[in-house]
Amino acid sequence: MNHNVNTMFGEEKRNMVLIGVLIVIIGFIVRINPLLVVTAAGLATGLLAHQSLYDIIEQKDESYTSQTCPVCGKKNKSSSRNYTCQCGYKRHRDIHGAMNLFAKVYYGEIRPLEFTVKPFTYRRIA
Repeated sequence: MNHNVNTMFGEEKRNMVLIGVLIVIIGFIVRINPLLVVTAAGLATGLLAHQSLYDIIEQKDESYTSQTCPVCGKKNKSSSRNYTCQCGYKRHRDIHGAMNLFAKVYYGEIRPLEFTVKPFTYRRIA
């Protein structure tokens, strides 16, 4: 696992340097096995620190970011891979949560972003 995470963050570091990332936001996971949280969050933070990125890491509360619609503000728990709201908003659940976390940190509230997000494809770790 350590090798896979290190490989992933190595690639991400190169991408962050290329696009000039100033802040890395990591959600503060609260409803998962505490041992897993300590291991995963500690490993991720430790690897980023090891790669000279610790000074740009911020942990933020991610509560309701995957349940709240950024368009109408209603809370809706999604049980599928896609988040769908009654107002017509649709987005992949992980992208939806990440966009809402960014909005919560950047704007101070969950709301639509003022820029478009490119389509996303998963990268699988072998």
